[in-house]
Amino acid sequence: MWAFTERFRAGNPDGIAGTLEYAAEVGAENSERLVRRLESVLRQVATRPRCAPLGGTDVLLPGEAVDSGARHPLAAPRSRPLWNTQVEKDPQAVALVAGQERWTRAELDERARRWAALLRSRGVAIQDVVACALPRGVDQVAAFLGVSLLGAVWQPIDRHYPDERQRMVVEDTSAAIVITLAADAAPLGRAAFDRRG
Repeated sequence: MWAFTERFRAGNPDGIAGTLEYAAEVGAENSERLVRRLESVLRQVATRPRCAPLGGTDVLLPGEAVDSGARHPLAAPRSRPLWNTQVEKDPQAVALVAGQERWTRAELDERARRWAALLRSRGVAIQDVVACALPRGVDQVAAFLGVSLLGAVWQPIDRHYPDERQRMVVEDTSAAIVITLAADAAPLGRAAFDRRG
């Protein structure tokens, strides 16, 4: 879990401080590499021209691109087998509590697979970016799992951002599609569709 604090000196911005809390099985080495990657991305973003697209940002550290391609060919996202294993292990276990609603793993898996099928029918494929501007709730979680099942990339959008900021996120990430409520679709200006569609 990340936690960030913006620093100020004499009323002026003076950087960002952050901490990362990680599970023991992740390991210190992997966590430190993740921190270095984030620091590299932030430095690139802070020094790039204002209108440069985020797509040109390198998320790997120097030397990682060759190693990653050589040793780790493109494979299914790890979240897919992990989720499937948990559903098979205990399908009736409660996976999500949203207000008064309680969803079992099996129920959430069924909803997620409907999302995956819908996204696939709209042309979403592996590594495509799917932007999501849904309010917090069951559909947001199910949509995230559906995107993961497809091997696509999840890009959340804060619905409280100004319209221009939301459009910028969609354009900078070259999102293939946007998942949102019908009432919120117009400001996003792309292939947005209602969660009930």
